[in-house]
Amino acid sequence: MAQRLTGFYSSAGSGMRESFGKAIRDTGIALDKLGARILGNYAHTEELCRHKRIMTVSDYKPAIGQGGWIAPNASVIGRVHLGEKSLVWYGAVLRGDIAEIKIGNNTTIGDRAIIHVSSKPPHEDKFPIIIGENCIIEHGTLLHACTLEDGCKIEAGAMVLDGATVGKGSVVASGSIVVPGRVIPPGEYWAGTPAKFVRKVTEAEQEENHRQVKQYYDLASKHDGFHSKTAEQKENEYDPYHNPLEPNAV
Repeated sequence: MAQRLTGFYSSAGSGMRESFGKAIRDTGIALDKLGARILGNYAHTEELCRHKRIMTVSDYKPAIGQGGWIAPNASVIGRVHLGEKSLVWYGAVLRGDIAEIKIGNNTTIGDRAIIHVSSKPPHEDKFPIIIGENCIIEHGTLLHACTLEDGCKIEAGAMVLDGATVGKGSVVASGSIVVPGRVIPPGEYWAGTPAKFVRKVTEAEQEENHRQVKQYYDLASKHDGFHSKTAEQKENEYDPYHNPLEPNAV
């Protein structure tokens, strides 16, 4: 049966293959839902995910370092280099279609973060994203054609825009906007719209950031372990009163 389907796939046109493949996958989803109804287990229906985490654009394929982790519904596209043990959490989008996105080791990209590059006329100069090692990019941030040096922390909902640089160990506060071309010196805490210098980052804050980097990686290992299980394993282990990610969830 499998051989006959393979032969059909090879000889059919691209449009027919796409339609046939979609029909087969839709059938699988329908059967899964029907099986859940028959079992009476509505709470734990397995969703079949069609999302593609790593995508090639114009022959540029992302490079993922050893130990790197990408959440099932994140998108890493085109000229992206993700360093060793770096993390891309749920819903984040890294789109390196115009220029390069380079992320160092042990850096975490939070849920729904958007990281994008840029080009400017008249000569269509390319503006990449460069993110150093041991950085924390929190949930819902926007980074556009900027540079972050090692040990930076961009808090939730902040924006760092075209040509801006955040110096080593500096912090951009939640909801702040670093305007295009702004240079933040190392070891400073900036906040506001537009972001302005507030104070120096303390040693205690730097130590806390280092601790969080490790905490994020340990937590990602648990998520990866869960997603690596088969549907049967998940079903057998399912307990509505137990959260396997606690007590160390970030």
